[in-house]
Amino acid sequence: MEASPKTAPISGEIPTNTIDCGDGYYIVQGVDARGEAIYKSCKPEGEVCRFSWDYWQAIMYVDQFKNANTNN
Repeated sequence: MEASPKTAPISGEIPTNTIDCGDGYYIVQGVDARGEAIYKSCKPEGEVCRFSWDYWQAIMYVDQFKNANTNN
């Protein structure tokens, strides 16, 4: 999987080589000790991150982060 081009988020910088989900939210793809893909879904500036072994779950975590901020 290739990360999307980095764009300027609303607040803070996102790390390079990430999947930019907009508004400063991002997903980092890596490999765990067993050699399996692992995804880290993060709020802007890495304030809170959740881990998953499933890409679609990682996207759902970002959606949950975004929805929680709009409901506050």
